[in-house]
Amino acid sequence: MNKVLEIDNFTLSFKIKDKEVKAVNDISLYVEKGEVVGLVGESGCGKSLTALSIVNLQPSNSKIVDGQIEINGEDVLSYSREMWNDKRGKDFSIIFQEPMSALDPLVKIGNQIKESIVAHADESINSVDLKSRIMDMLRAVELRNPELVYDSYPHQLSGGMRQRVLIALSLINNPCLLVADEPTTALDVTVQSQILKILKQMNEELSLSVLFISHDLGVVKNFCERIYVMYAGLIVESGISSDLIENPIHPYTKGLIDSIPSIKKRGKTLSTIKGNVPTLERRSGMGCPFASRCYLAKPVCYVKKLEEQRVGSRSLFCHLINLEEELERIKSDAKN
Repeated sequence: MNKVLEIDNFTLSFKIKDKEVKAVNDISLYVEKGEVVGLVGESGCGKSLTALSIVNLQPSNSKIVDGQIEINGEDVLSYSREMWNDKRGKDFSIIFQEPMSALDPLVKIGNQIKESIVAHADESINSVDLKSRIMDMLRAVELRNPELVYDSYPHQLSGGMRQRVLIALSLINNPCLLVADEPTTALDVTVQSQILKILKQMNEELSLSVLFISHDLGVVKNFCERIYVMYAGLIVESGISSDLIENPIHPYTKGLIDSIPSIKKRGKTLSTIKGNVPTLERRSGMGCPFASRCYLAKPVCYVKKLEEQRVGSRSLFCHLINLEEELERIKSDAKN
């Protein structure tokens, strides 16, 4: 395996009222070269904190407690500020979920992209070549009238156009890894589909590795090759997308999938998961964080530390389910 991104037992915490609370709790995941991997879960589960930590943009009041983050085999957590400034935006990039706040409202689009190229260039670039390179990238993300976009301010563009600009900005220096933090959340369904198509095209043409973060399993099921499901700072289940979507095992994953609208469910009341993701203040750090919302929960779920179960590419954190037996049952059901 050629792992472009590898996160190993990573923990990030905040101090709240003299108590250290884990917002991201001992997570491990990886993305191989040219692979698109999904990280899904409700708001407040730690997905964006994970994304920000990968590129060293986590909140200043947070603390990395343990673990490693490696990109192309390099321990990025050991980088100096100068190394981060050199690597971020060149070797790896991030797309933020809100395009209006991610772009400088006072600088024209062309100049914003130009700044990124110049900041990471090893030598001076001819201004004509510079503009030509930017125009090529604006066309690659399917922006009509790239000349007009080049000379526009962010507020003069639609949400979908701004998101395309962010993709162009993140890819202009040919990074090996793209972290896409809910890049389609604020967009309508049609534009969302177009953005996913562009990202997939870039992934295939450039062998770009993508960590795609979303709260919507319906969006990632046909876009990502593997999926990690995150809840309250912990990855509770992971596996190949088709297997995980068709045969979810963890009660939380089942709940997320059952809540996805479909034609078959038309006219029916959609399933919901009772309650809400616990806030940081309410996380005890003991047992399973999903226990208070789980229909299977037993007393052991509230007190015993979770341990990972693995069979092949499938991984599960649950006290009450034997992963190996569950997978055998799924295989048996499929034969019958």
